[in-house]
Formats: sequence, structure tokens, C-alpha cells
Amino acid sequence: MANPKNLDALIQLGNLYYDQGQYPQAVEWYGKALDIDPRNPNVRTDRGTSYWNLNRPDEAIAEFQKSLQVDPGHAQTLYNLGLVYLQGKNNIAEAKKAWQKLLAANPNYPNRADIERQLASMAAPPPAGTPAAPKNAGPGRRK
Repeated sequence: MANPKNLDALIQLGNLYYDQGQYPQAVEWYGKALDIDPRNPNVRTDRGTSYWNLNRPDEAIAEFQKSLQVDPGHAQTLYNLGLVYLQGKNNIAEAKKAWQKLLAANPNYPNRADIERQLASMAAPPPAGTPAAPKNAGPGRRK
């Protein structure tokens, strides 16, 4: 069992459970890490992503918003927030806002072209049968 005061061990346990698809346990261990370091945007983002994987978009959004209070330009948080608004809440306006902030705060974002294409596709109605988000896209844990 992890030392309840060892932040790195708690985060590693959360990551281990996340990577194994055991999201309830990931939420629990990320929560223990946040008890020690409540301002850690990486752990908040990973916890939010765990909530998303549990089909709990409102809790995911709440965690992402807490992360952004600490680091308003946190790339993974903004990316995930946009996806959850789009896929989980069908809120295109909020998804666009999150992704526009992502690109403004991170001019060298590695997947910039993909996000720009997604934003452009949101401006016009998609052809029938077109998925709302890029194939295989879903919120991800910060690696």
C-alpha cells in the first residue's frame, strides 16, 4: 500500500489504475494525491479524465475547471474540456471556447492543425453521417 503522504506514489497508483481502465480506483487515488497537493493541475486533469471515462461529464468538467484556475493555459486540460463539452454535453459553443483558449495559450501545440480543422468544421454544419469529433478522439490522461 502506498504511503498516504507520498505524493508521487499516490499519483503513480492513480496512473496505474487509469491505464488499466479501473477508473473508480483512479479517481480515488488521484483524490488522495489532491488531498496533499490540491493545486496540481496535472492530477486534476487526470482525475477529470477518469470521471469522463466513468460517464460523469459534469464531474469531469468541474475537475478541469479547477485545474484551469491554477493553470489557465494547461494544454491537456483545455483539450479534454473541449472534448467533454462537445461529446458529453453537446455544447459546441463551450467546446469552441476551450479549444480557442488552448490554441491561444499554446501556439506550438503539437496537434494544432487537428484542433484548427475541428474548429473550422464547427463553423459549418457537418455533412450527414460525419462524426462530431476526430476518430479515436477522447480525453486523455497527461502522459
